[in-house]
Amino acid sequence: MKICILPQANSRPSGVFLLGLALLTSGLVALAQPQAVTVMKNFQWTDFYDPPHERQLRWLLKGAEARPRPGGEIAVQRVTLEKFLETGTRELLVELPECGFDPTTREASSPGSLRMHFQEGRFALEGEGFWWQHTNTLLVISNRVRTTIRGGWFASQAAAPGLGDAQVLADRFSFTGQTTQAVYRGHVRVTGTNLALASGRLSFLLPTTGAGSVDKLTAEEDVTIDFGDLRASGRRAVYEPSAGSLRLAGGATWQAQGREGGGDELQLDGATRSLNVSGNAVLTLPLGDAEFIPHRGSASAAFPNTTNRVVTVTSARYNLQTNLVSFSGGVRAVERAAEEVRSRLAADALFATFGPSNQLQTLVAERDVVIEQGERRLSGAHATCDGATGGMELTGNPEWRDGERFGQGELLLANLRREEFVVRGNASLSLPHTQADRMFGALLGSATNRADKPAQTNTASPVPLTRITSDEYSFAPEAVAFRGHVRVDDARMQLTTDALALKLAPGGTNVVSVIADQNVVMSLVETNGQTNLVTCERAVYTAESVVLALTGTPLLRQLTGTTSNSFAAEVILLNLATGEVRAERGIRISVSVPGGAATNAPARLFEAKPARRKK
Repeated sequence: MKICILPQANSRPSGVFLLGLALLTSGLVALAQPQAVTVMKNFQWTDFYDPPHERQLRWLLKGAEARPRPGGEIAVQRVTLEKFLETGTRELLVELPECGFDPTTREASSPGSLRMHFQEGRFALEGEGFWWQHTNTLLVISNRVRTTIRGGWFASQAAAPGLGDAQVLADRFSFTGQTTQAVYRGHVRVTGTNLALASGRLSFLLPTTGAGSVDKLTAEEDVTIDFGDLRASGRRAVYEPSAGSLRLAGGATWQAQGREGGGDELQLDGATRSLNVSGNAVLTLPLGDAEFIPHRGSASAAFPNTTNRVVTVTSARYNLQTNLVSFSGGVRAVERAAEEVRSRLAADALFATFGPSNQLQTLVAERDVVIEQGERRLSGAHATCDGATGGMELTGNPEWRDGERFGQGELLLANLRREEFVVRGNASLSLPHTQADRMFGALLGSATNRADKPAQTNTASPVPLTRITSDEYSFAPEAVAFRGHVRVDDARMQLTTDALALKLAPGGTNVVSVIADQNVVMSLVETNGQTNLVTCERAVYTAESVVLALTGTPLLRQLTGTTSNSFAAEVILLNLATGEVRAERGIRISVSVPGGAATNAPARLFEAKPARRKK
């Protein structure tokens, strides 16, 4: 006998009651005719919402036919399982050839294949192995899960089939109706417009009403993502399609357009196309034939081999846009050519803009700024750099050091390509003690400054220093000039003047000449203990002849023990190597010996002959 029981049109019997009545009737018939096979055609099991929607179906399980199994389970053929919203709209449809249904536990299962449609086909799913639990509104697919999301993650695209569809492949799938959470596990692969993802687990929330957008996707366990031109990896990722943002945490790394980096967490803002990285943040930029911090000469001359040239910046966090990056918190930048360190930079905050091939355009460093290139070191509270010109400006008690030479002031202007420096405001320059027969010989730099040798940070020198102060000074490879209230303090020389200029040989190998202009007052101590006191308007020292020429009403007074010699003339020449004095025109000489009379016969005095004029 075949029995089919359906609810009356105006009644609301429960699914359990209908099913129990069908089984009871079938059982009575079976007792009367044991040889008959119980088959139920057009099987239905229903579940309704609670009041006030008690007439609205929530779940409907249907089958073309059903057969009882031992233990109370029912084998249902050609099955459909549907879930409806309170409005009557169908939300979920599952289709499968057969399943086993337990009316007591309200569970259904099947090892076979199935198809599932959610939101009228916007989400289409296929797989093998099915288990459904009504109590917790839980649906599980255990093998070979394949999902197509029509229109991708956005509801606005769902009306155009095939346009921007997203695909999800996984070993297993589960859906919880109470939370509308979909979870994929095992070898998860996601493809879609601008997004490809692989992970061990993926979950997202399905819209609760209508064909809405997916709220967010959460991927975990060995996550790798291709998002536009960004490739990233980490332990956990959250993608919010509506905001176009991606967050990745847990040892996150990324690569894009030849650049790469990482940190504890990264976030990509799709609207602004900016990347935020925080926690142990690292950024590496390939430089090619460009440079991060300007160097001596051109970039190609500094680095003839453009391979493996990069700058690596570490910080607490950074924000990267197409041609702009800002760092904050313990910023450290190291520029390398192959394995050789070319430059170092430290600051609390750093902002940089780039042109093609990561060529630096502008750089701004804030707070506790230190820049090092070999033995050269620049520091200050604020630094700006123009990548096109190589010009750099430092303020906030700026200081510079090159080997044993160092200086400071209120403003430091530097052109690192041309090796030019300007220091303004309470400017000072300190040098190692000069040679006995060479003025300012310590201005010479080391012939070979190793770039990987760290700059000295201790301003204290083990040798005596020559210190020069002025309102400002400029330092170039072949010239040094001091202006305004110039003062030189040395163990063997003190000098004050309005301006002081030094000329260096090509390449800066030695001092060629020294010129002091206006209000010159000088004290020189020779190796024999004699002191030369000089006043004049102009003093010129020539290194080749080791002669100091004094003009502009010069006066030279020599003190040796208790003897005092004074020379006045239009021109006075003092040989610093021999101590000889030559005078020219208007010579006036006096010698003073304590207890004796003054004489006009000074020792080592020669009258300088006027130079012949060329015909």
